[in-house]
Amino acid sequence: MGQLIISDLDGTLLDHHSYDWRPAEDALAAARAAGVPVVLCTSKTRAETHWWQRELGLEGMPCIVENGGAVAWGTSEVEGLGVPYGQLRQVLRECAVEADCPVRGFGDMGLEEVMRLCELPADQAERARQREWDEPFVVDQDPEGLLVAIRKRGLSWSRGGRFYHIHGKNDKAESARRVIARFGRRGPVVSMGLGDGLNDATFLQVVDIPVLMPSATIEALRRMVPQGRVAAAPGPEGWAAAVLAFLAEAGIDQ
Repeated sequence: MGQLIISDLDGTLLDHHSYDWRPAEDALAAARAAGVPVVLCTSKTRAETHWWQRELGLEGMPCIVENGGAVAWGTSEVEGLGVPYGQLRQVLRECAVEADCPVRGFGDMGLEEVMRLCELPADQAERARQREWDEPFVVDQDPEGLLVAIRKRGLSWSRGGRFYHIHGKNDKAESARRVIARFGRRGPVVSMGLGDGLNDATFLQVVDIPVLMPSATIEALRRMVPQGRVAAAPGPEGWAAAVLAFLAEAGIDQ
């Protein structure tokens, strides 16, 4: 029986504020040494996610980007599942007018604003702006009317740790299913998923072992994924403990 790890980034493998991942370094090395794939599943762009794969030693692995808008099978094969970015931007503008709810999407923001809101340096913020299938946005009032208008147009929305997002009917779950199925061609796999945001709930519901990272939304996430295990700590410390326990349960020496 093989093992597979599917993980969110911000607030999960990365510290929510500092983006530090070093407390998870030993656990990442243990998974790599055991040949256990770690697939990133994030709202980040392809450009951002490939950069993080290099930083984390996960080059060549598949990754799920922009809330399931696409699965990148390495750096050359991209399976797009979402609605093109320009179309999302147009619909968001229409919905904002209809709902009388002003919004600011990434496409409305300059580099410095993205840097401030995401707490990112300039190079990483520039990669975050390279959207293809998902538009993060902020609102300063109750967005219910806006979200209803999005749904009326056949699109979807989700909420992550920092932003609301408009996207197609794609979600992290469908992309995770495709990743699990492809790795399952080699033989049966046990999948573990780790996430902290409400937009992680869908993919956490399709893995064998869902791990919920402590955060401000943990109670809501527990209601959405009642079978989930709660990690011992938030961010990379809790991620490391959960991954090492998963490897130990599989009988993998560390």
